[in-house]
Amino acid sequence: MKNKKKIYIDMCALNRPFDDLNDFRSKMEAQAMIFLIHKIIDGSYIFFSSDVIEYEWAQMPMLGKKNLVKKIIDLSSKTITLTKKVTELAKEFENSGIKSYDALHLASSIIGKCNYLISTDDKFLKKAKKTTQKIQALNPVEFYLNESRQEGDKNE
Repeated sequence: MKNKKKIYIDMCALNRPFDDLNDFRSKMEAQAMIFLIHKIIDGSYIFFSSDVIEYEWAQMPMLGKKNLVKKIIDLSSKTITLTKKVTELAKEFENSGIKSYDALHLASSIIGKCNYLISTDDKFLKKAKKTTQKIQALNPVEFYLNESRQEGDKNE
């Protein structure tokens, strides 16, 4: 687990492959998420889930989509527990203007020592990038492009 990239994916990104893909952005994000899921399955990346993800998943009303998202969550290698340390850090993020669930995702990913937090929520990503340098917060397409560039650099 040492040299592999540790990835935390919030619920909006976990849902993206199963959303309505009629607009270009959603379709691109879904494709990038499928790339990421394949890389998790083949062992290239380590996926960290959390108690927050499990809670949000349990609240999902659409059973078909819920079952598909659970298959992705089940690929996680580790679940970050909602501890006092996580909630205290999340409170700091909330005080910086980040919504409560987003703050919990950000805090969980940092406490879990993840390298990346993946989200499709632009407002959250913008605030996360301003608030902390402890993790790279990226949209799935940004992550994909970043990984493609690094792969290209290795092949040169």
